[in-house]
Amino acid sequence: MRRFAFLCFLSVGCSSSSFTIAPGGEVGVDGTVTDGGGGDTQVDDTSIPPSDVAPEACVDKKFCAEKCGLGLIDACGERRDCATDCGSDKTCDGVTHKCICVPVPADVWCMNRCGANKDNCGNAIECGACVTGICTLGSCGCLADADSTTCKNAGYACGETKNNCLQTVSCGVCPSGQSCVIGKCCDTKAVTCAGKCGSVVNSCGATVDCGGCSGSTTCCKNLCVNTQTDVANCGGCNASCSTIPNSNACEGGGCTCTGHGSNTDPTACGPCAAGGMNCSKGGRSRCTAGVCF
Repeated sequence: MRRFAFLCFLSVGCSSSSFTIAPGGEVGVDGTVTDGGGGDTQVDDTSIPPSDVAPEACVDKKFCAEKCGLGLIDACGERRDCATDCGSDKTCDGVTHKCICVPVPADVWCMNRCGANKDNCGNAIECGACVTGICTLGSCGCLADADSTTCKNAGYACGETKNNCLQTVSCGVCPSGQSCVIGKCCDTKAVTCAGKCGSVVNSCGATVDCGGCSGSTTCCKNLCVNTQTDVANCGGCNASCSTIPNSNACEGGGCTCTGHGSNTDPTACGPCAAGGMNCSKGGRSRCTAGVCF
């Protein structure tokens, strides 16, 4: 007898299997075992588990959390369009695809400054010598307040403002997903409108138009819902089925319940439970095939 062991490579859900071939038997390239007539061919394949289980789909949920730009490829090889709005104080880097600080122009930053400085993005910048007087702590003829003092007095948490020496001062940049609006970090439109529709108030109290809904959905309380199946908006926005006794489902824009019957009595529609549904208690007037409309 000859005993063979085969290993499965580059497959999912595969393990080793062994079998014994009688004298004169052969194993074909397609894996077929031929008995040579010298005895029975024994095959032991109980150790091979089924391979028809589909692998879990690859989803890169966090890809756009710190990325910006269109036509990017995520870890699953899928094309992704991330937000392009980095805010007024940042821009999307075309190489790293991350929102980066936008430097204030050198002539603006160096106004009323002198010597070695750092701009609003922390980059080293040389502002030159004073036209008159001596350069002291980066200023000509003026002792500048600390940036933190200037920003606090102006009520700025981001962006730029002027200090007591009329120098442009950086009050910081906003985190990912926010942009600077008159010294305040506000959620970008992409963040504000994520999963929402209609007019939505952002984190700074401003109203943002998030647009309408697509397909068969309707905008109800800033959410796109299917009024044909949504129990809280069955047949229309705010038309909840919860006001109808025994109702727990929405079919074709009408309120009903699991396992309903097909009668037409609006006072005992269904019935789904003892007494059925009283359509009038939910503002519905008729019962059609066990559904309140």
